[in-house]
This record gives sequence, C-alpha cells and structure tokens, in this order.
Amino acid sequence: MFCGYIKDKDLGRVAIFTRSGMRSVRAKWNKFRQLEITFPVGVKPDDISRVLSENRNRFLAMREELESRPPRFHEGQVINCLENTRVEIRRNQGYSHYFTTGLDDNDIDCFFVEVPRNCDFANPAHEATVISCLKHLTQRAALIHVIPFAMDVAADKGCSVSDFEIGRGLKKLGHCTPKGIISLSANLFFFPDHLARYVICHELAHLHFMNHSADFHAECNRLCDGKEAQLEQELRDFMQSDQYPL
Repeated sequence: MFCGYIKDKDLGRVAIFTRSGMRSVRAKWNKFRQLEITFPVGVKPDDISRVLSENRNRFLAMREELESRPPRFHEGQVINCLENTRVEIRRNQGYSHYFTTGLDDNDIDCFFVEVPRNCDFANPAHEATVISCLKHLTQRAALIHVIPFAMDVAADKGCSVSDFEIGRGLKKLGHCTPKGIISLSANLFFFPDHLARYVICHELAHLHFMNHSADFHAECNRLCDGKEAQLEQELRDFMQSDQYPL
C-alpha cells in the first residue's frame, strides 16, 4: 500500500510503501529514478528515519549504479513484438516538440514512437515519456494483433471462449470471468509468441477451473504441452529482462 513521500536532501523524494506478510525492508530505484522503500505493515516514522540513515550510502550507490547504465531507449531501436511485428524508436528531425506514436504507412507490421529532435534518452523524464507512448501504442496494437492471436490459440486448443477483450490492467496479464470472457493485457503485444500463448493457455484453463488447484495446473500443463513450469519461469525472467520495454 502506498503511504506517501518523504523528502530527503540526498535521496530526493522517497516513496514509502507497506505490504502485509513482509518481515524485512526492501528498497529499489524505480524506472523514474525514484527510490521506493517497502516496509512491513505497522512501521513507525522513527523506523523509516533509521532505515534511511543507516542505508544512505547503499541507496546512493544503488542510484549511481543505475545512472551508469546505458539508456533503455535509443534512436533507431527496434523492439520485436508479437507475430513478427515491431516498434521502432525514431527521432523527428524537424521542429516538433511532441512525442507521437503511429503505424507506419508503408509497413503494416511496423509501429513507431517518434521523439522530438531534442529528446535526451538518458533523461529520466524523457525515458518515462517514451514508456508512456509505448503503453498508449499497445492499446491500439493489441486490438489488431493480440485479440486475433488469442482467438487462434483458443481454436487450436479446441476451447470455446465467450469473448476476448483487452483489459485496462497492465501488470495483470489476464483474467477469465465465470461467463467465459477472457480479458488480456495489452502488454502481451510485447511478448514473444510462445510466452503470449502461455498466458492465453493459462486463462483458457480457467474456463474449467476458476482457481489454481491441482486440477487447474494439470489442465494448464496439458494446454501447454507439458511445459507449464518451464514457461512460467521463462515468463518471470522475460518480464525482469531488458527485452521487456515497460
């Protein structure tokens, strides 16, 4: 749960969270170069101050290491997406001050994010804007590519789905309702085909079992040709890798 911010002279604005079931403190610098610290529920203000004081040098070193990394995006970058589609990062060489997205007029498999001429990819604010553009673009691309892809997977597996739709959630990859409607995250557009197929098969298994029981996993594993555990690990690794742009 988000609790608020603390302003620190060295660390900037620090976001404070709590989470039930935690026994230790976790800290990370997020994609916007902001420090996030998560505490167990019930943490006291004095405890927060103590953690900041005792770990100040470590947090600063973490930020220095993050800032030394190359920018996540660059001009000419190509992000490979579902079913051999792609997104290209382009720079507007004119006088535009706007970030824009679109579909290439000459290539129906190519979407683009166009950044202004003065865009600094190492600037956290500009990086965050590119990410926002990618999220906006996925809502359009998902309707064109993710939904038909999911329909093909369901047909291949012999599953009857009431309807597929693109959900508003970005972190939750899929959801199946008791009425057989499967909602998928637009972010699946950025997934390799086999991992997007795994997420869809996971939701198809929920058509028969609305829980995560042993029977559900047996059905999911069957739909995944016996590779459920392997694909689940691949999915987790992919979402933590540099290949995943969001």
